[in-house]
Amino acid sequence: MTLNVGAGDRAEAHVCLVSAQATPNLAPLLDPAFAPQRLVMLVSPEMRERARWLADVVRPRGIAVEKIDVPDPWDMHDVCDRLVTWLDELADAASVALNVTGGTKPMAMAAQQAFAMADLPVFYVHQERDEVLWLTPRRPSRRLAGGLKLEPFLHAHGWQVTRRPPWPRVPTALRQLTEELVLQAGSLQEALGKLNWYAHQCEGQDRLEVTVEIADLGHAGFAALIGKFADAGACRLEGGRLRFPDEEARFFCNGGWLELHVAATLEGLRDRAGLQDLAAGLKVRTLDNRLRGDAGSNELDVVFLVRNRLHIVECKTRSFRERHSAAEAVYKLDALTAMGGLNTRGMLVSYRNLSGGDRQRAQDLGIRTVVGSALANLRDKLLSWISGVAE
Repeated sequence: MTLNVGAGDRAEAHVCLVSAQATPNLAPLLDPAFAPQRLVMLVSPEMRERARWLADVVRPRGIAVEKIDVPDPWDMHDVCDRLVTWLDELADAASVALNVTGGTKPMAMAAQQAFAMADLPVFYVHQERDEVLWLTPRRPSRRLAGGLKLEPFLHAHGWQVTRRPPWPRVPTALRQLTEELVLQAGSLQEALGKLNWYAHQCEGQDRLEVTVEIADLGHAGFAALIGKFADAGACRLEGGRLRFPDEEARFFCNGGWLELHVAATLEGLRDRAGLQDLAAGLKVRTLDNRLRGDAGSNELDVVFLVRNRLHIVECKTRSFRERHSAAEAVYKLDALTAMGGLNTRGMLVSYRNLSGGDRQRAQDLGIRTVVGSALANLRDKLLSWISGVAE
């Protein structure tokens, strides 16, 4: 029996090999001009939950889903026999293509062999170029349209977005203030540390005000800094009490200004860097049934997709002392990069300098750092990071 793909490159059904890397299977399914009507997943016992996550994403898009169980993904002959049997049972008019990108190597070899025996098309997804490369028959590569967005990307990797705040629209006065803070990173660290601490005291409180210690009231640098934040409408000092007009202002004073600065810088690079999607303050929870509660929840300061690769930025303004080194932030970021597959990248942006040990720890884990005075060149640092240029 010979089954041929219908008009153009589009098949009625895709067969894919479910693996830990969801993106190559997902991307072709979200291109309206290439997506099939039916998805058939080869699923090993270890990949059942990941298959469920992938199905959750594509079913609402009108794609029917079925699966072929593969007891042993390393048994090439068994995988081939199962696929040959399934193909033989298809109606003659069926149109099917194999996405051979995922699975174990024996699984992929077996699937390709089964499709070769049936004279059926096989393609491979080049993840970074977002292209379909045809292995058989010989055809030009095909660019996939409409890059992935954060919600389906994360869900296919086992994470549900529980809250996506509206994109922060930073008033001009606050934006000018963040630019000034970045340019004066070397001289404002102590005063900003004090402001962070006071703003943190009001977190979760009914009244957004706190008493300032007498020593801090007499600190010239702190008083000048409070004046800058007050001029921008972020706080006010009255009779020794520091007051914040609302929770957004308190968050801004508590270090949120750096997160907003990073987000605004990336927004300005959206077209040049080819950002597919960008979010700040994204809250997610795991779909992994083994994790519950706080252990399965995270908030991502700034997160974006470029070339179907997840980028996560952690922003810190607090002081990293001996008892509170940046190691915690580095290890957290390293753990977070697991949520988007092998190609996920992490960056730590810190207003304060890191110790030599923390810098080395980040480098060893593949975490890019932008700290202290380097923040003045954040735009260029982000561009080189996104493009994959090593530092």
